Amino acid sequence: MIYVEQKTRVKRKMLDACIARQQTLITDLKNHIKSLFENENLAKGNLQDSLSTPVDPQIFEEANLLNNALNFANKELQQLHQLYSIEDLLHNKVELGAAVVTHLGTFFISADLEEVQMDGEFFMGLSSDSPFYLAMKGKRIGEMFIYKGTSYHIQDIF
Repeated sequence: MIYVEQKTRVKRKMLDACIARQQTLITDLKNHIKSLFENENLAKGNLQDSLSTPVDPQIFEEANLLNNALNFANKELQQLHQLYSIEDLLHNKVELGAAVVTHLGTFFISADLEEVQMDGEFFMGLSSDSPFYLAMKGKRIGEMFIYKGTSYHIQDIF
């Protein structure tokens, strides 16, 4: 059984880990966009600013898709930072900002981050828009929910 102070510390560490993961994703996206244009200019033999030369439509499309992903990642990073205002709040039901412990894993309702490692343990970051979150939304300790045919038993929420 985790005590209140421990739960608060764990949730803070989860939030910190999610923010670090999201910042890495944002940096990777920015670097990938930058390298697309640098490689395009090198292939054309032009070392000048990428804005002064026409861009291959395929490169432009890929950069546009990456830019959309970057905008989404920045939006989720903002949402993660907003969770600091409620990090001390211990939840009694599944909602945004809650850590949910089930017999099949731990989930942090924050942003869509898939698997995140913290102190050798793993948890899943879930967006409040994800179908998985919607299957458990509002549930309390001791309740069960089913997602894609798998039953999950909620053991703890904080």
